[in-house]
Amino acid sequence: MQVEYKYTVEDIAEMLTVSTETVRRWCRNKQINHIKLPGRKGGFRFSKNDIVDFVAKLNSNPYDKGGTQGSENST
Repeated sequence: MQVEYKYTVEDIAEMLTVSTETVRRWCRNKQINHIKLPGRKGGFRFSKNDIVDFVAKLNSNPYDKGGTQGSENST
């Protein structure tokens, strides 16, 4: 069965109520699975499974939403 990568950065941002830059950061940091389209300014595309897996990962660690929290020093 062939996986369809039909969701765009904008689609993901709208679904998860975050900015498009947040979604791009997740891609650059390899936090969400994706494919990169060819070309210098190639965009990202996501499959339904990519989205489901990412949301499950977020829900399993509620204190680390995209890597912005949990960086306090323990002293």
